Amino acid sequence: MKKNPLDFFEFQKLIPRNEQEFAIKAVRDNWDKYDYFLLDLPTGVGKTNVGSSIAYSAGRAYMLTSTLQLQDQYQASWKEIVNLKGRGNYTCALNEDFTVDAAPCIVAKEIIADCKINGRCPYINQKNKALAANAMITNPLYLLYSKHCGVLSDEEKDEWNERDVIVIDEAHNTEKHLISFAEIKIDLKEVALSHNVNIQHLFFTNDNAHNYNVLQELLDILLTRQSELNTQLTELFPGKQSNQSINSWAKRINKSVSDKVQKLNSKIYALDKFVQPMNIFFKSCPEYSESDLSWLMHYFQEDGSLQLAPMNAGYLFDEYLKPLGKKFIFMSATLGNKTEFCKTLGLDESKTLYIQTDTPFPPEKSPIIVLPQLKMGYKDLEETIPKIAPMIEQILDLHENERGIIHCATYKLQGEIYRRLSDKHKKRILCRDMDIISGTSSKKYSNVELLDIHSTASDTILLSPSMMEGVDLYDDLSTFQIILKMPWPSLANPRINKLSKMSDSWYSNQVWMHIMQAAGRSTRHVNDESVTYMLDASFNYFYKKWKMNLPNWFTKRINQ
Repeated sequence: MKKNPLDFFEFQKLIPRNEQEFAIKAVRDNWDKYDYFLLDLPTGVGKTNVGSSIAYSAGRAYMLTSTLQLQDQYQASWKEIVNLKGRGNYTCALNEDFTVDAAPCIVAKEIIADCKINGRCPYINQKNKALAANAMITNPLYLLYSKHCGVLSDEEKDEWNERDVIVIDEAHNTEKHLISFAEIKIDLKEVALSHNVNIQHLFFTNDNAHNYNVLQELLDILLTRQSELNTQLTELFPGKQSNQSINSWAKRINKSVSDKVQKLNSKIYALDKFVQPMNIFFKSCPEYSESDLSWLMHYFQEDGSLQLAPMNAGYLFDEYLKPLGKKFIFMSATLGNKTEFCKTLGLDESKTLYIQTDTPFPPEKSPIIVLPQLKMGYKDLEETIPKIAPMIEQILDLHENERGIIHCATYKLQGEIYRRLSDKHKKRILCRDMDIISGTSSKKYSNVELLDIHSTASDTILLSPSMMEGVDLYDDLSTFQIILKMPWPSLANPRINKLSKMSDSWYSNQVWMHIMQAAGRSTRHVNDESVTYMLDASFNYFYKKWKMNLPNWFTKRINQ
């Protein structure tokens, strides 16, 4: 390390918490012994300043986090860090009708040079600032696409060089990000319709040797189509008059052209995200081998589609992320089991240090009360569904005039619960499909919209399967929460199904990471408090099996 990371706190005029100091000293004192550091830091420890202090001390750093909100949080807490977002978040300086990802410079490259010289383009300016900075923060998928995406120029890809450290916040999602970068489900009929290609002669079967050849031909066809779309994009822009400067030409392009360009550019990017996984597949599997189990090719007989997915993220980490960092810091409140985490990313355990701290939150302020009343297994659901709403209503009666959240696992269960609640309780519920179910409109609410409504109300309850992480329900935004069922990853996904059979511990680790994430939504600082109710009848059985792998700060909260 080039500096003492604890100096960061003095520089920021902060006093490190005991848990922060413990984790940082462990990293500092072992910096030369390990390549990977797993920091299991529960909510309340303050991961932002821990990660920033390590980036500050290591030299040049990439910092990665999953949401724009967290990117902004890092930027607000440390003014030296540079926050870089995707091109679509910036407006063209020459013509405000365009975002940078679909601006006139796409077809007139001389504009880029001029904008660089004059410091005009907000995206280029921010990117140059980020690349020059010792510490920059961005989204992991943005970094992967910026370094490896086919639609970007080689010059742009070469700008992303190795740094001294990569700090990954919310690192329990690293496997998911890497897999999503390389996974795709291919419905040939949908591909033909969406991308306007003639592939009627192509079809998938249960024979993967045949499917391998189909994928090769499909890739060639899509690459040709990609070239055609780029030509069409050029033709959308009006010709430049001989007496017109390039900048004047760009400024005069009207909104109707902008809309067309945006739509076509979206198609090009959508096609590239389709092509990219196949490129990754053929790079790792240049020849078909029946004995190679590193990739899944699963044929869906009902619709003739094919799922193509890497079974593990190790190859993807080694090939696409590892070359960008000399050291890696993985931080999360829910990293889960060390062995399982290392296995998913192919990390050498002997080169990995696992650091876990306690939480500053008193467990008695956020108890998890286990009420194992509902059998939520697939075979039991039909009989259980009528019992769910009455059980929830008993809890809601205990929390009148309070706000809370119900984690309901699936949108199907969300609908069943909302329909079956009494009018008294239904009027407090906020969920994605509430207008559709009540027949008032066809609107589906986004999580952002639901949270906005919730923030100004007094006794509303969020009902959602998709707010188990990334939601900050501090203070009276949520004084209670209900976890309806054990959030097992869906076995309908062939990759998850196969992995669950290959490794029961991987599958168990996934569900407990989700539970710990959900259980952390409503107690957000040391003076905050809430109560969590777990209703799944199977909780105690699986808790007993996995308890030895769970952190003490979590098990102390359990009231059975």
